Amino acid sequence: MDKILMFVYVIVLFLLLFLVENNVDAINCETDADCPQIPILHPMVYRCINYNCVFDRGEGKPLIV
Repeated sequence: MDKILMFVYVIVLFLLLFLVENNVDAINCETDADCPQIPILHPMVYRCINYNCVFDRGEGKPLIV
């Protein structure tokens, strides 16, 4: 019984850490203008996708970091 409870406890902790880690560095936005612009990374820019700033290669294919 103790081993089952410990297993459930560890699984819950692992899932919580994964869910918290998942969106830590997201920058909220409404338009592309709300995202930071970094001129050094010219071909790669931030774009607003699903209300989060995401790196975009400029080819229309988002590079999710």
